[in-house]
Amino acid sequence: DIEKAELGYINIEEAQRINAQNGIGTEYELSIPLRSGGKLYGFKFRTLRENVGKNQRYQYLVGTKKRDNLFGLTGLRNYWKDIVVVEGELDALHAQVRGIENIVATSGGKLTTELLEAAKGKGIKSVTLLLDNDKAGEAFIKESIVSAESMGMTAFVATLTDAKDVDEFLKNHSIEDLKEIIDNA
Repeated sequence: DIEKAELGYINIEEAQRINAQNGIGTEYELSIPLRSGGKLYGFKFRTLRENVGKNQRYQYLVGTKKRDNLFGLTGLRNYWKDIVVVEGELDALHAQVRGIENIVATSGGKLTTELLEAAKGKGIKSVTLLLDNDKAGEAFIKESIVSAESMGMTAFVATLTDAKDVDEFLKNHSIEDLKEIIDNA
């Protein structure tokens, strides 16, 4: 799964070689290559430490433009006309390596006009929102529906009832369980 997801470990020497900011390679060791539309647009790093605040778990490599890119859009086949949208890259990666090919991530937020334009450019006509089961995710759903519909796309909502996000859900459930939730959006 790690190889399929292209996850990596970065140490302090590698971080210095790429001129990464402080903390990468020491506090943030898990590297996630960010790809969209056939290009690598940056790196996101995650801490492996426990008991870290939500806003302190991730660090982006300076210069990464997450706002303009829909994570995972690269791997979509030309025949996909719908996508499943999650918030986090690890949520999308976990589902991708288990067999859901048309899943992408917003990198932690709502679907913006820029993200939807990128999807529409790949021929996507509908989105299924499977955002985090928390207050922020609920707010993102409402805003994302408005954005998708304003661009002429159909929006569906799928809900996780017993997990915070897709990554947590897949730790205790099968991929078939997740597909059923998506199919019943």
